[in-house]
Amino acid sequence: MFRLHIEQTVEKCQQRIPLLIHSLLMYCSSIYYHWLQLKTYPQKIDQLQRRTNIIICRGYRDISGGSAGLIAAEAPLALRLVEHSVAWLLHKGRPVPHWGHLDPIEDSDDGLFHRNQPVTLWEAKQLLKISTMEKWEEEWAEYQHSRWTHSLFPTIKSRIEMELVPDFWTTQAVTGHRVFKAYLKERGQVDENTCPCGFDVESVEHVLTEFLRFIEGHPPDLSQITPDHIQYMRRVVVVDNKLAPPNWTGEQKKKKSSVRFLREEENNRGPKVVTVDSSKYHYCIDEGT
Repeated sequence: MFRLHIEQTVEKCQQRIPLLIHSLLMYCSSIYYHWLQLKTYPQKIDQLQRRTNIIICRGYRDISGGSAGLIAAEAPLALRLVEHSVAWLLHKGRPVPHWGHLDPIEDSDDGLFHRNQPVTLWEAKQLLKISTMEKWEEEWAEYQHSRWTHSLFPTIKSRIEMELVPDFWTTQAVTGHRVFKAYLKERGQVDENTCPCGFDVESVEHVLTEFLRFIEGHPPDLSQITPDHIQYMRRVVVVDNKLAPPNWTGEQKKKKSSVRFLREEENNRGPKVVTVDSSKYHYCIDEGT
């Protein structure tokens, strides 16, 4: 029951935290959005959105912001703030002081015009969304990190069109983080990064495309990824994690989450009752009889 409660709490956080943060930033954004012309404010917003996107995709905290946004299918919040603000100003018939990445739309007494062509307010909002997607595509094409994720999803459109609900294991497969020895050795968590097959380093590319143990079902061409291939990658990550768990040291064990610690204690110490001390507001573990 405790584990089920934790999983349900995490799922609710995945849904509510991003909505809460985005709503707070969107509120009255037309007043301050022109400050996004400065580098400091977009950087702070990107840092905040990176954390929320990691929560959505249930990934590790060292995932880059671009990859986290792609996996979570969330457009950059700084771009969305500009789009939202300009759309509101057009709707209210007010002047637009800053267009940012958007294609300007002329607001005259005769109505709205885009490149000398009359458009309705709904069409103008759709044009603003198209400009945001184009800018996001441009940024992802120039992104220098997360080359494995980029090889799976070379364009934003390829990710948006795929029905993918990210979870803890899928995110590891798509980013190449955590379970693979090449990643673990870079962070000093294992001593060697050799694959059990003996032919190469145990990197995400090798395990998911070349390792004979998982050869059945692997994608023949990374440019043609389907949801079935993503599910195959997820199964490989789950199996590989069970076959070759990392060799944790004493100091690294201390850094594990409290939830995992409670589960290990439950397995090692036998039956017990978990109660809540309402006076101190923390969990107390009492030995069962």
